[in-house]
Amino acid sequence: MQRLCAAIPGWEYGVLGADTALRLAVRALRLPETARRGGALAMFAWQDDPLEARLLHLIRTLHARGGCPGEAGAPAACLAEWCAADGTPTTCEALEGLTADAMLAAAIPGLSNMSGGGRWLERGWRWCLSHDADGGVLDALLEAASRVPVEGLSPQHWAVLTARLRAGWAVTRRAPAEALEMLAVPLPGFEAWQVLREADCLVRMGRRADAVARLLPLWRALPWHPNLTLALYELAFPLPPAPPEDRSPAILLYSWNKAAVLEDTLRSLRDTDTGDAPIVVLNNGSTDGTAAMLEARQAEWGDRLRIVTLPVNVGAPAARNWLLSLPEAQERDSLVFLDDDLLLTPGWLQTLQSAAAAFPRAGVVGCRILECEPPHAVQCADFFLLPPEDGDRSFADFQEKIFVHGGSMGSLDRLLTLHTRPCLSVSGCCHLIRRKTVETCGGFDIRFSPSQFDDLERDLRLTLAGHEIVCAGGAAVRHVQHSSLRQAATRARTAHVFGNKIKLEYLYADNDGVARARETARQRAQRDLLRKVTRLAALEVA
Repeated sequence: MQRLCAAIPGWEYGVLGADTALRLAVRALRLPETARRGGALAMFAWQDDPLEARLLHLIRTLHARGGCPGEAGAPAACLAEWCAADGTPTTCEALEGLTADAMLAAAIPGLSNMSGGGRWLERGWRWCLSHDADGGVLDALLEAASRVPVEGLSPQHWAVLTARLRAGWAVTRRAPAEALEMLAVPLPGFEAWQVLREADCLVRMGRRADAVARLLPLWRALPWHPNLTLALYELAFPLPPAPPEDRSPAILLYSWNKAAVLEDTLRSLRDTDTGDAPIVVLNNGSTDGTAAMLEARQAEWGDRLRIVTLPVNVGAPAARNWLLSLPEAQERDSLVFLDDDLLLTPGWLQTLQSAAAAFPRAGVVGCRILECEPPHAVQCADFFLLPPEDGDRSFADFQEKIFVHGGSMGSLDRLLTLHTRPCLSVSGCCHLIRRKTVETCGGFDIRFSPSQFDDLERDLRLTLAGHEIVCAGGAAVRHVQHSSLRQAATRARTAHVFGNKIKLEYLYADNDGVARARETARQRAQRDLLRKVTRLAALEVA
């Protein structure tokens, strides 16, 4: 693993997602010493996303050039039929020209307009993961696709592909015990994916030891996979609980004109174990009935809930700084900021505290942020910075330095995003900060009002000051709304987001500071990964 990370910078961040897997696989394939790993990564990623046309094209190209380098756990033997080397169409491409059935077109928005693009099966499949509660639309989709002849793909392999898609839907939409039954049927070519999904079901059923036993042989066959390493370590060596003498942190929220979702957040918060933590809500100039709702909630909570009301909206950074100045925050060693549109899950606070105790140099501890609606994709988790040559530019008229990489974003994988490790930044939706870092490094920069990039800027500042930023993946909260960038539906809001990006770039005009923060976070993640590889190598499971 150490040689691989040295040869392919960024490998330690993770290899999830087609974009990341393709970029790293191609880079690994260019070097003789890492080519075998590059081929194995391409095939591993294909098992997770078998309708991804770019992965199919890469693997087919490798076969055409004399064989795809593989290793244990990678289905090299069967891929000659899946992706014929003679240029015959891939599964997705063979569907061009097929008109979707009327029922499917009515069920799946926009499906009837996809028929000419050759991707309607892939898009329909993804829609089913989010919307098809009983699987009926998926069955109709696969039945329609089965009527299309796919040259070079045997009926047996088509049957395996449809079984793989149905199993993937079941893992996402069904109870884990039911999904586990479907996964009991062998899926030739998808062995690694099948093991991962079985372990995922076992974890959700509370059978962590069984999951470790299931994953360990796969990890020994694929020790190069950073996400598999991190997830297995999290299961085999869970974080110890925080010391009992640690006081609960102050929990701080601010809100502007979101009475309904804020009420749901507070009810969710009350349903979880928060110990003796004081709760402070700052009403940031709301005019929508938030004040009346907060008064009703205070009648239920009593003195434990404090309400601070401002006459105008001062923006997120100033609201956070206001909360930091209150006695409830000054009296606690750690503080938790929550967005006003979260649904919290059991144990979220205890996991943040455990991670803070395990990483005494951590100035900030965050967690996974999930979509609120099924299939609960990852909105974000741990962030790193990519070197400029790997980043996607937002502006053409100046040289950017800050390219944020969130490898888990969009992932449906509950298991491979489960890890606790140092990173460069975490989401501000739910994060714990140590009060001493406010005293030494300051609060949130109000130049980023009303919102966007103020969390990242502070995490950069803390990293350069020697503090660690830690993502505790064992804690996951559901975010009702999207990130600020995804909510930027108007030109004005988009301009605001990109305007703050320009502020961030010029605030760190010295490229040396950005480069140092980027390399510091990368080295911390690499050391953490290699330490876990060493400890897992000695692990034995009865």
